Amino acid sequence: MRKPLSFRSVVEGIPSKLMPLCQTLGLKPTLLLSPEVLRDDKSVQVLEKLEHCELGAHCHVEFLEPGANLEASRTDGVLCGLDPALELAKLKDLTELFQRRLGRKPLSFRAGRFALSPRTLAWLAELGYKVDSSVTPFRSWHFGDGLLVNYWGAPWEPYRPSHRDCRREGSLPIWEVPVSIVDRTMVNWPRFLLRRFHDRSPWLKRWLPRLGLSPKPVWLRPLRSTPEEMKLAADAIVASGRGSATVLNVMFHSVELIPGASPYAQTEREVEELLDSVRSLANHVTRRHGACPVTLGELPGILG
Repeated sequence: MRKPLSFRSVVEGIPSKLMPLCQTLGLKPTLLLSPEVLRDDKSVQVLEKLEHCELGAHCHVEFLEPGANLEASRTDGVLCGLDPALELAKLKDLTELFQRRLGRKPLSFRAGRFALSPRTLAWLAELGYKVDSSVTPFRSWHFGDGLLVNYWGAPWEPYRPSHRDCRREGSLPIWEVPVSIVDRTMVNWPRFLLRRFHDRSPWLKRWLPRLGLSPKPVWLRPLRSTPEEMKLAADAIVASGRGSATVLNVMFHSVELIPGASPYAQTEREVEELLDSVRSLANHVTRRHGACPVTLGELPGILG
């Protein structure tokens, strides 16, 4: 994170690069806003004027009360590492900040560093959120002090999560819409078996390759995956067809729209490669699968 904060990706990149592309393709992005963006007047002025998109909430715990550090230079904190009372207080602060700055409550949410705690989804439902998009199937996240958030074995289609384990289906009054990630070599494995793995599992690193299997989860995430990899992953997700609806949930960070602002797009050419990847994937899933663009917040009305 650069200091001082400038938010060029919000005030320049989104209106000049992302939204024109989305308008051309008929896409309706969901922009998940962190508290530092919500506190920036120029960013809010730009975001309020955007059409054909949704604004949701994204949690960077360092910038939320109680105990906010508005001078923080990193966003290493995670919800799963907080005391339960502190986690709830910060979620409330984020929700109130969003409503105060934009005049409405957020419907959609993503945890910083994808790090849900066992309590987060239930509290989000109590706060009025309709959709979370923090789960990353076929991925786990390892933090300091031995903290592990493991999404191996989670569905890759929308589902109502369990209050006991967000990787399992249940009855919480909130929809989980996972980031679209799939491993084509393991897409048909039983989920109870997948839940036994994590990214550092010896089975993944050592034993499966000896059996001739080379797990490689592919994200629908430009610059992290090639356009061809994303098309094949999208086809695999559609073909699996286990849920009530198939959703292809593409993600990237707004800083990737500004050359040199992220590790992934260092040049203007790489920014254009990102936009071309979005265009290529959107055209593919529209022509091949008849995909229709929706925001995260619109999905509950479709899913029922």
